[in-house]
Amino acid sequence: MARGKLDEDRFVRTSEWLPLKDNRVTGEAHAFMQPHECLCVIDDVWNESAWDTIKLALQDAKHGSKIIITTRNKAVAEHAGGDVYEMKPLPDDDSRNLLNRRIFVSEDGCPLFLREVSENILKKCGGVPLAIITTASLLANKPVNLVEWEKVSNSIGCGLERIRDVNKMKKILMLSYDDLPFHLKTCLLYLGLYPEDTMIRKDSLVSSWIAEGFITQETRPAGTTLRETGESYFSELINRSLIQPCDPDFDGSVDKCQVHDMVLELINQLSAEEGFGSMLLLPDGQQADTSASAAQRKQMRRLSLHNFNKTHASREAREQWSKLRSLIVFGKVDSLPSLSSFQVLRVLQLEKCTDLHDNCFNDLGKLRHLRFLQLGYCRRVPEGIGKLESLEILEISAIKEKTGNHDTLMLPMSFAKLQKLVRLSVSALYGVRLPVGLPLRDMNSLEELGVIHISSLEEMKEIGNLKGLRVLRIMMSRDMAAESIFMCLQRCTNFKKLGISTMKEGRLLCSLDSMPLVPSGLQSLTFSGGCWMTSLPSWINSSTLSCLTTLDIILCETPQPEHLEKLAELPCLLFLRLWLIPNRSLHQNIIIAGRGFRCLKSLEIMLFSVVYVFQTGAMPELRRLKLCSLDGEDIIPSGLENLRSLRNVILDGSDAVAPAVREALKDHPNRPLVDYED
Repeated sequence: MARGKLDEDRFVRTSEWLPLKDNRVTGEAHAFMQPHECLCVIDDVWNESAWDTIKLALQDAKHGSKIIITTRNKAVAEHAGGDVYEMKPLPDDDSRNLLNRRIFVSEDGCPLFLREVSENILKKCGGVPLAIITTASLLANKPVNLVEWEKVSNSIGCGLERIRDVNKMKKILMLSYDDLPFHLKTCLLYLGLYPEDTMIRKDSLVSSWIAEGFITQETRPAGTTLRETGESYFSELINRSLIQPCDPDFDGSVDKCQVHDMVLELINQLSAEEGFGSMLLLPDGQQADTSASAAQRKQMRRLSLHNFNKTHASREAREQWSKLRSLIVFGKVDSLPSLSSFQVLRVLQLEKCTDLHDNCFNDLGKLRHLRFLQLGYCRRVPEGIGKLESLEILEISAIKEKTGNHDTLMLPMSFAKLQKLVRLSVSALYGVRLPVGLPLRDMNSLEELGVIHISSLEEMKEIGNLKGLRVLRIMMSRDMAAESIFMCLQRCTNFKKLGISTMKEGRLLCSLDSMPLVPSGLQSLTFSGGCWMTSLPSWINSSTLSCLTTLDIILCETPQPEHLEKLAELPCLLFLRLWLIPNRSLHQNIIIAGRGFRCLKSLEIMLFSVVYVFQTGAMPELRRLKLCSLDGEDIIPSGLENLRSLRNVILDGSDAVAPAVREALKDHPNRPLVDYED
């Protein structure tokens, strides 16, 4: 309840409260809670002193307020007082079901010849969920035979059944680490640079791996790009339960991850032991791993600064920074040392650095070896960026100040000098603008570009000169959008992913039915914002787009049955977001027949005067269904029980829909989870 009212950046982790000497955080929390009856949950309190600081905010709270704290330290729980509840191990049946679902999909899928060794493994896991999931992920990557399973069982040793200290979990985690191929071990150790509980963006993480040289042209599989290889590494770490996926997108892709605190402890330990050379400095210069020796500090090659002040580092430490290959900076940082001192830096990530001034970038052009630059909360892209002769990846993750009516940022003319640049990724709402006359034709290495705010056909022509472009995301004004889409698709024939949106204040109504040429290898096509199609283009069919896996489209008219049939025949379509905005006064039916959509796994539809009817056998692989509705709408699809693989239903909009959806699914064999959009 309090997080919605208070500064979220302050209330992510309790460790961030402690360095504040003026008690602003506890004061704000106290002022909010005193007149309100609250349920306050404080997660992962590390020690008694942390609790003593936190409880200052809770004194004199309104009668009836409840406080729940979680901790791995029993002494902290006893020190806090109140009722202490110690988590019990999972019961045997739940432990068995958890293991089997992870390996065999079904709860009773374990073959008879493995059941005895399976029971031995479960006994050694001691009912600890993390131990079971980690062991199951390890087994899932092994051949299903008795010899391999007994090896894992014997490696666990005495396990947890006689050990109360959950830190012994490290033995099981270590088994999973040892089972990793070398390239994944290196990628996993890099995660030690991120503070506990950080939401880590996949794009930035993969960019760091590429820039550090963990992924090279020599090691990538044939037919894939470096980024595709890095994304497969990311997925493999998720599959092995060494990182935890967060917030999957509508198409099922995972864009963020977190690291469990026990896995992070192991990473930090291994990083020190194996000379990986990483160090995390927390607020007030606290070192996350205080056990690091002087020799290990001299080997430091990777550094992460969190809410860092220039007074926090010793002169000796600053001298060692000249050897850094990666520097990641989080939060409030008042300054950086002269960038010219980072002689071999390959990665520079500035994550939400709210207090950095432009003069911090005076020597940016001297980073001759820099391959990956991330600018968070930047006011402008420095002109000196054009001197970064080795730069391959530029990410602009947020924009701090507004220009006119929109959050926009102008690229400098020197941007065109970045001839090795492979990827420009901008997550700002309105993208970045290109300066008038910016020549892009010589940037032959560019494979990904966006979001680019297009304001003229000349800019679109420049983008059309980039023959190697595989991913493009553009935002365009209403009056020239249709022409730009035609030009975009006709001139760039190597596209794998294309995203098109329009400015917020205007809707584009257009038809692309007469498009003469569409990239045959297109895998993802998304139209968003006010980009509405008057009809489903006829070229969206199995012969033209045989590789399409993701489609996001908004239609103003209900598609004709023959058009819907062509959509259903797309052989690789996995993720579909189909929003129909027809006449609200007319209730129309859309029939989803038992044939077609054979591979579709995720579907998002707008319930807006439209009734979807799922017939027997419809969408046999569909696992995720999102239903979007307007306030007061109570229309739900018919035939939900016919979606036999359904696992999750997400509701976004009207509360009136939920009871009917639950009633329709009450007898579904999978017992799908019905939840609300966050």
